[in-house]
Parts: sequence; structure tokens; C-alpha cells
Amino acid sequence: MQTAYELFVAQLREMLNAENTLVHVLGEQARESTRDDLRRGFEEHRSQTQTHVERILDIFRMLGETPEQTDCKGIDGLVEEKMHIMGKDPAKDLLDFINVEAGIKAERYEISTYDSLIVLAEELGMLNAAHMLKETRNEEQATLERLQHFVGRVKPTNLGLTVEKPQGNDVEGGVPTRAA
Repeated sequence: MQTAYELFVAQLREMLNAENTLVHVLGEQARESTRDDLRRGFEEHRSQTQTHVERILDIFRMLGETPEQTDCKGIDGLVEEKMHIMGKDPAKDLLDFINVEAGIKAERYEISTYDSLIVLAEELGMLNAAHMLKETRNEEQATLERLQHFVGRVKPTNLGLTVEKPQGNDVEGGVPTRAA
């Protein structure tokens, strides 16, 4: 890879793979959700992500490039991390938190990559592509904000800690220790 254009196409191919992977993952997250509002959110973002795939395909058509997918190591790593956690048979009250956390990580990765693609598209004079990428990045940002809102609403009930109160003084609080 020697040029900004080659980098742009390479990153676009990675994002095509990432978005296609996330279409599948979002379906799994919707099925795993224990809350209806979270399930609907994952389903809505899955539909939106299918639109992101279509936008990327449109950009490839505009460029006259073949829309090949290249492994996206970043998203693959996040998917692998979530599968590792799920392999530990988490309690049901942790599932929504795990899925929201995984979603936040994926959105931040996507936003960063789209920001880079937008800069490259603008530098290369591909203003239509830049506009389409900004539209996708803005939708990813809105999803990130919704997920961050959910974090406070999907708190696990079993923290696995007890709080030991200090004896003999009036200090508020205590020291969290692992429950036996």
C-alpha cells in the first residue's frame, strides 16, 4: 500500500467486513437481551447496520472498485472477546450489561474508523463518499449515546461483594469484599 487512495479502499473493505459481521452479532444480541427495550434497540441498529453495508457498497460502485471484504481484526477481536466472556456462562442478569458493553466498544471502533475514512475521502476529493460516511458515522454516534444511556439501566443485581462496616468509628461507607 503506497497511496492514500489504497489505504482508503483497504479500510473500506475492512469496514464492509465489520458491518456484515455486526449484522450477525446484533441479531445474537437481540436474541440474548432480557429487556424488550434493549432487544428493540439491537434490532433497530441491526437494520441500520444493513443500511451501512449498502452505503459502503454504493461507495465501491462510485469508485469502480470491487467490494471485496478484508478481515477487520478490530471487530473480530471484539467479537472474540465477547464470545470468551459468554463462554464463562454468565448469570442471566449480566447478559444485558455484557451486550451493552460489547456494543459500546464496537461503536467506538466504528466511529474512529469512519472518522479516518471521512478525512481520507475529503483529502481525495470524494465528497459524495465523505457525505455518505459522515451519515453513517453520525448514526453510529447516536447509537453509542443510546448504549451509554442503557449502561445505567442494565446494572447487574448480584455484585458478588459485601460491604464490611468499620467497627468503632462513625465513618460512612465501608470496604467492599468479595462475597463468600
